[in-house]
Amino acid sequence: IIHRDIKPSNIMITSNNDLFLLDLNAAKYYSEGHNEDTVLLGTQGYAAPEQYGFGASSVQTDIYSIGVLIKTLCTGSPNGIVAPNSKLAQIADKCTKLKPEERYQNILELKSALNPKPSSTPQVNGIRSFLPPGFRSLQPSHMVVASITYALIIYLCVTLEVKDTNAKQLSVEKLGVFLMFMSFILCTFNYLGIQSHAPFSDSENSMLRVIGKILFSIIIPTTIFIITILVTSIF
Repeated sequence: IIHRDIKPSNIMITSNNDLFLLDLNAAKYYSEGHNEDTVLLGTQGYAAPEQYGFGASSVQTDIYSIGVLIKTLCTGSPNGIVAPNSKLAQIADKCTKLKPEERYQNILELKSALNPKPSSTPQVNGIRSFLPPGFRSLQPSHMVVASITYALIIYLCVTLEVKDTNAKQLSVEKLGVFLMFMSFILCTFNYLGIQSHAPFSDSENSMLRVIGKILFSIIIPTTIFIITILVTSIF
């Protein structure tokens, strides 16, 4: 399927950093053997030459638009000049060749040019994504603050004393307090994208999304607190 209208206004990035390509009104199934399109569609500046009647749309048509998109992202204008001799400049130039056969022949070839070593980066990012908040960026200052915070939480839980409780009840209460603090931190700092489950997370209203995240960071620890009280009462 060829989109035929790739441009900034047809790309949406949600608050959860999910990316969507919108507006399929100009999209069509690719068919070999056609010399030109029967209907001329596209947006001026982003449309490939063949969309103006100089040939038939193909995979290279969308690749052309992606090249213009790269220029727009780098310079703010579809006609902008990317830093000469830079990697992105070379990629954008090849994407926007007038002749389709001189562009990247498929999207995998373009992807490979953008990410010449895709095997190493995802592994590092994958490991980092599971690290607790404060350690994912691997910045020393963040890690120091996070280490002190986690140490204080553990110390508070270990030294916690509650009157009129037996050993089992105290153990449950210590665990409950630890989980309450940790759940608040994980929810607040969106650990593994957990905020996507917050109320109003899909709302277009930014204020509602903020309120939903605040409620989520309160509801989860409160729920753990209630469960802790119920479990403690059993003992």
